[in-house]
Amino acid sequence: MAQTMQQIIIAAATLFVKDGYDATSMDAIALAAGISRKTLFNYVDSKPALITMVIRHHLSEPVTTPLKENAELSTGEIEDFFPRFDRTLKAMAECRVLMRLGVEYANLFSSDDNDPVIDLEPNRTARIARTKLLQSIGKIRADIPAEDIVRHFEILRNAVFRRWLKSNNSSIEWLEREIDQIKAIITNGIKAI
Repeated sequence: MAQTMQQIIIAAATLFVKDGYDATSMDAIALAAGISRKTLFNYVDSKPALITMVIRHHLSEPVTTPLKENAELSTGEIEDFFPRFDRTLKAMAECRVLMRLGVEYANLFSSDDNDPVIDLEPNRTARIARTKLLQSIGKIRADIPAEDIVRHFEILRNAVFRRWLKSNNSSIEWLEREIDQIKAIITNGIKAI
């Protein structure tokens, strides 16, 4: 079962990058994966769901090393709110073509329900736990629920991701600058006075 899923993901990624989303049919993906169309639809119900699955797979390897809720809160500083972010950005840049297709055809980063980074980050729960810990030691205002701080961060982050992926001429440097601005907004807006 896992091997078939791997075959589907590899076939779909290869065809989406080579031929484009519109020119890639589910029949072509099934053929390239060495399975029947019926078997393909046992694993995934639509092409948008498949591009989302491919993206999640490509992002998951570098991003989702399991986090223990407080294990990475080593410095007790606000920077601990943003662990592994550089790794996430690099992973996104490496599969930008697929990510762009996901934004265009599967509406990625438009809501929590369609956010591959939230799904992939065991970071969400860990980030909330780290935020609560930072609140308990006075590094972040405690009058704002940790869940709200994390949610606002994700909303801003997703807006930047969508803009970067939709632009034909934005670079990884542009994305890094925008993310740094979000970090500054979150940090400066939530530091204890």
